Amino acid sequence: MNTAPLEQNLTCPICAAEQSRPIPFRDPDSGLRVLKSAGYHWRICGNCGNAFPTQTVSLAELQQYWDRNRVIEDTPAADTETVWQSRWQASQVWAQRTYDFLAPFLRPDMRRFLDVACGLGATVALFRDKGWQAEGVDADPNTRQFHEKAGIAVTIGQVENLQPGAAFDVISIAHAIYFVSRPRQFVQRVAAMLKPDGLFAVIVSDLLSSLSDSCPGYAHTWYPSADALVYLLQQEASS
Repeated sequence: MNTAPLEQNLTCPICAAEQSRPIPFRDPDSGLRVLKSAGYHWRICGNCGNAFPTQTVSLAELQQYWDRNRVIEDTPAADTETVWQSRWQASQVWAQRTYDFLAPFLRPDMRRFLDVACGLGATVALFRDKGWQAEGVDADPNTRQFHEKAGIAVTIGQVENLQPGAAFDVISIAHAIYFVSRPRQFVQRVAAMLKPDGLFAVIVSDLLSSLSDSCPGYAHTWYPSADALVYLLQQEASS
């Protein structure tokens, strides 16, 4: 257990508390050396349990990070289709898991579904095939080819830039909320797009899994614990 004394020099982006402790984080990119020398590190809030970096990456920096990790231009042409098909097959597994997780909470009168950070769009396609009016939004333009092949409605961009329309019955974000730069504003936007009796589903990785070191990385803008997520949702629900 970390017994370092609580410090008062940084503010949690979720609850605005000033008490926090330093925690380890993943550093796979040697480019972080400059940031680390300037004091970049991660802390865990002493109030709500949220983990946050001392310097949050900008949207432009985050896009560069994802472009470097998602674009497969260096893959030999003969292998490119194989790589993407492997990703599509994996996304179908995750899509089914998402649907199975949500199924007990779905009502017969629900018909409109939005998948935020939908990736290749497998979850959107699955809901569409089950009779929903399903849409997705994702920032990665490399995924457009799969959306077109699946015949699904997906906007390339940020959820904040979606045109206002009919409210959704279900809005889901799976394994991606820790890449949202401004979580409080994001939740406010979701609330504005959701029906009063709608469902907002947040699915996160098992941060306590023995298969992972559970440490945040540079691309994460925050790293929510269950308590931090509950605090965030309750905070915005009461505003």
